[in-house]
Amino acid sequence: MNLSIDLLNPPKSTVRTIFGILIVIFSFSYLFYNLNTEKSFNLLDWIYFVVFLLLGLSHLIEGTGISIRKLFGAKAHILIDNEKIVSKPEPFKKETRIKWKDIKSIEYKAARYKILLINNSSIEIDLPTNDYNLIQMIKESINSKSQEYDIPIL
Repeated sequence: MNLSIDLLNPPKSTVRTIFGILIVIFSFSYLFYNLNTEKSFNLLDWIYFVVFLLLGLSHLIEGTGISIRKLFGAKAHILIDNEKIVSKPEPFKKETRIKWKDIKSIEYKAARYKILLINNSSIEIDLPTNDYNLIQMIKESINSKSQEYDIPIL
């Protein structure tokens, strides 16, 4: 069972999208209100407008299911195939690659795999804990591949 998961795909959220729209409307209403009532619009007002506009747009984009971090080139994924396990749980963490033929045993404890290699070194792989179904898919895939390669799971 090959498994490839992109960890930077946020779920679509109607509440977050509506919240983003409301913040964008608020920022423009703040701009227009201050321009109509006060004849000068100072630097602090512009900063408020820009901050609320960016906040609203970020919630709007993430609410529609598009990852802002992914737009800027960040990557976070888990890949389990016939040759290796590749894990990059967060954009700023180093990618971990482990070949199945180099694994001596696997130990699972609370969303973390501790993998003992043939050369007696160990590597820990942290699983994303924000989605239970995702953890179960990863566990099933690792269990099936470890049975295929006769690797004990402790």
